[in-house]
Amino acid sequence: MDLVLEAFRKMPGSTLNVVGSVDWEKDFMEAYGGDLRGRANVRYHGSLDPSGERYRRVVEHCLAFIAPSCSEGISPATTTVMQTGLYPIISRETGVTLPEGHGTYLESCTIDEIVQACQDVVSRSEDSLRKDIEACQTFALHRYSRDAFTSDMRSYLAAAIQRPNDL
Repeated sequence: MDLVLEAFRKMPGSTLNVVGSVDWEKDFMEAYGGDLRGRANVRYHGSLDPSGERYRRVVEHCLAFIAPSCSEGISPATTTVMQTGLYPIISRETGVTLPEGHGTYLESCTIDEIVQACQDVVSRSEDSLRKDIEACQTFALHRYSRDAFTSDMRSYLAAAIQRPNDL
């Protein structure tokens, strides 16, 4: 989050909508609370229910989401927002796979790389961007759905039962 806030200092003409609660992170709020609450191009919404009306109103005015995670398993926030239909700008450390040739992986997660990725997205044609978003959304709805999780877990458990010594 700190890197994204820093990047948007360099992009005063772009709006950053921050969804998720960081109020409990005292050190972060001391360093970046002013950015979250005091900048014209940053809107802090706190935690929102992805099935709720407030979430829908926020994302309908967004084009992309940025997730420069340092380490996670599979980021539920990233998969949820991909399923919503926003263009992904993510680090590989989110644990989320993007469909081949679609979306943007941040390789170094530097402020300049985040700025460049945002500029690249907004400079693309509407048609090209729409195709990328649709591919990412369809991929996420299939790969990261509850049904996919259930199927993968059943397969894993069946294999574990058949070969208990291989685990």
